[in-house]
Amino acid sequence: MLQVIKKSDLPAFRRNLIDALSQGFTETHVRTLTTPGGPIHDAELTWHPTIGLWSYLSPESYEGRRWLCWYGIDIGQPNRPLQPAVEINLSTSPTDKQPNGRALVDLEAGEHFLGHKGSLGGGRGGQLTLEEFQRHIQGFGKDIIQLDAKREESVFVIGGLKDPRFLTHVRDYVAECARLRAEAKSGRLSSVGSAPDKSGGFRPECDQDGFMTRPAAEVRRIRRVHGRVVNALKDRLGPSARNSAHFSMRPDLYLPGKAGRMATLFEVKATSDTQSWFTAIGQLIVYAADQNPAPRRVLVCPGKLEHSSFKQALKALKISVVTFEETKGRGVEFKGLDELGF
Repeated sequence: MLQVIKKSDLPAFRRNLIDALSQGFTETHVRTLTTPGGPIHDAELTWHPTIGLWSYLSPESYEGRRWLCWYGIDIGQPNRPLQPAVEINLSTSPTDKQPNGRALVDLEAGEHFLGHKGSLGGGRGGQLTLEEFQRHIQGFGKDIIQLDAKREESVFVIGGLKDPRFLTHVRDYVAECARLRAEAKSGRLSSVGSAPDKSGGFRPECDQDGFMTRPAAEVRRIRRVHGRVVNALKDRLGPSARNSAHFSMRPDLYLPGKAGRMATLFEVKATSDTQSWFTAIGQLIVYAADQNPAPRRVLVCPGKLEHSSFKQALKALKISVVTFEETKGRGVEFKGLDELGF
């Protein structure tokens, strides 16, 4: 598991980040950067014209609390103020959760990674909360990191600073942030639970293969199994199935009943391990806690866990289990839906 660096390692992390952002052919441009706290005049930006990425790392800490690390995909004009697509600022106290950036280390490999907890701020329009950001971002998944001895946190791990693909990962992430900010400004991104549903209550999940960065020894490709399964399950259940926000929460999928209540609630997990099942059971309970009568609850996962405690919990909570398998040519196949009457 990646963990947040120690405060004493922050100077080394910054040097490595500057080196990583300076690799390849670059240009230096001077711009005025705008911020709610006032403009930054004569800011020196590192611009990668071949991939379309600029970065600004403040030479000194801002108010002694954080290092400004701003990124964008449009270099703009010399005589016009410039705004970043996303700020991945790093705290001078790395375990501080306030700034969005995370300076991470794989202690075993001794390598540094850049992380972002999500959300878009800045007070200039297009802000997104953590929940809205995670709901709408495409092609990126969160990973669990160790914040300190007693706390873990779910963050987007953008890339390893020594990874030759680091700049590409950063550019793709910044471009996605730029897209989200633009759509939020235009009103095309609805707040959770507040916008009218114009899609029959279903928004397709991101089901393309993406990448989630792990420590160098474990760098792995993340298959977007969850999205593919949700989409396939929706197709199997028919047009009434939906995953729009229900009382400010967004279940994976549910079938509506009378008076807007949930008739059947589905929770999809891409893996069958104890942590996934703990989470799924909690979600199935919380999402339907205010429903009277309670809906039928269904856990959808690759395989059943045989632990007696889970079996007793599922029986007590009246949770059914449906399994799935991804097959070449036939897509996602479900086992157990027929027995439930679907």
